[in-house]
Formats: sequence, C-alpha cells, structure tokens
Amino acid sequence: MPSVQVLGQNPGTLELSLPKPKTHVLYEVVNWQLAKRRRGTASTQTRADVSRTGKKLYGQKGTGNARHGDRAAPIYVGGGAAFGPKPRDYGYTLPKKVRKLGLQMAVSDRVGEGKVYAVSGFGLEGKTKAFLKWAADNGMDGSSRVFLVTDDELVLRAARNLTWVTAVKCAGLNVYDILKHDVLVADKALLESVASGVSSKAEDSEAVEAKPVKATKPKAVKAASGEEAKPKAPRAKKVAAASSDETAAEAPAKRAPRKKAAAEAKDGE
Repeated sequence: MPSVQVLGQNPGTLELSLPKPKTHVLYEVVNWQLAKRRRGTASTQTRADVSRTGKKLYGQKGTGNARHGDRAAPIYVGGGAAFGPKPRDYGYTLPKKVRKLGLQMAVSDRVGEGKVYAVSGFGLEGKTKAFLKWAADNGMDGSSRVFLVTDDELVLRAARNLTWVTAVKCAGLNVYDILKHDVLVADKALLESVASGVSSKAEDSEAVEAKPVKATKPKAVKAASGEEAKPKAPRAKKVAAASSDETAAEAPAKRAPRKKAAAEAKDGE
C-alpha cells in the first residue's frame, strides 16, 4: 500500500489505498473537464443574418453567367458563412463512478512518483514570506509547479501571489490540475476522503436536484368503537354498465308481442 509523507504540526506517514492509474480513464475525465470549461460563444452570420441587398443581380437567362439571386450567398465576398459555428454548450455528462475513479487514479499517479504531501495543520499567519519559508523547509523552492489544496484561508492568502503555486479550496480538487502540476499538497483529511471513495464537492460538480416525493393518501382505518366502515359508492362506469345491461334485457321483451302477432296472422291465413 503506498504511503504519503505528512507535513505540518503532526508529521508522519499516511497510507492510502488507491487504484492503479489507467490512461484511458484519465483521458476521459480530462476531456470532460475541458469540454465543460469551453464558453461556446463562437458565432457567425449566415446568409439570413448579413446586411446585403435582396435585389436579383441580373436576369435568370440570357447572360451566360451562373444563376444568382442574392448577394448574401456564401459564394460572394461579404456574404453569409456556410455551416459556421453558433453558440452552443460543449458540456456532456460523465458517470459519477468514472469521475471518482479518475480522481483517485490521478492522486495515485502522483503518489507513485512521490510528489504528494499531506498536511495536518500549516500553522501560518497568512504572510507570503512565512509560506516561502515553510515551502523551502519541505523541499519546495519554486523550481516545480505546486498544486495547493486546502481550506485554510490564511494559507490560501499567503500562497496566492506566487506564480509557481496554484492555491484552491478542497472543493476545487480536480484531475486536470493534478496532472498539470508537478507536486500536490493537500489537507490530510481530503486525501483520506478521496482514497476512501467518499463523494466530495470536487467530484459532484453537477448538482442534481432531488425529486419531490409524492404524498400518499392514508388508508381507511376502522373506528376503535367497532363501527364498520361505510361502503364505497359505486363508480360511474359500473352504474352505466348496469343500466346498459337492463336496457338490453328489456329490449327483447318489447319485441316479443310483435313476433307473436305475426305468427298468429300466418296461422289465420
């Protein structure tokens, strides 16, 4: 099981159970992140959007030229763009299990290279000079890019002015920035939650609203005094069916006298 060096007020080592990195999983997560970051504001004017005259250039026949009817056609200079980009959303949905696995594999990749440090309390006062001293004491002199992930506001304030440090809160931990930087410095509790598979805000960047639960009608309960519940009124469909059955039963009874009279008339002849 790989171990991580713990820095800060309670130094030591931290063992993390992480999966073996797979290039394709990291590729899928990074592509998903970069697609969601795209603004998608590129836009072009089609032949319906450009401002050109709508007059027909020349006659349809007899000139020997090609048939044209609009200066806004894409074939002309200043005409509309054919199949140009329009504003759109490039984001798509990636399964949460893949996102969680990609985050674990990204951390595992840096742990395998020995470039992950867990911190249990920085003990800084929010000054850049103090952070530079702390970083130099722990082997970070600015020659490598550092991805600092912590919820300590004083540390974020102290490191945000350094060009070789990218400081974000724990909710900003992501695969792309882990792979982009050389060293990962994060809170000890955050690394433990990532290794254990507990979902965090970094993994669940797309909030899903819970569906409202439908209220169920309570079932009829008999009174405690022993009184029987009142019988339900018959439905309209059953009443209509019963009335139709009655009319069908009465119909042959009305026709019977006519048949009898016809039979007696034949016998009389």
